[in-house]
Amino acid sequence: MSLELHKALPDSGGHGQAVRGTVAKTFSFMRQQRQLVPSE
Repeated sequence: MSLELHKALPDSGGHGQAVRGTVAKTFSFMRQQRQLVPSE
């Protein structure tokens, strides 16, 4: 998942806003998963 994010970030053109939105959603989702899984 991290690799996909890193690949998407540098490729910022008209997709810049869409990519950032996707990244923001992904990070918020990951944060929720971390909260659900205390073992880390």
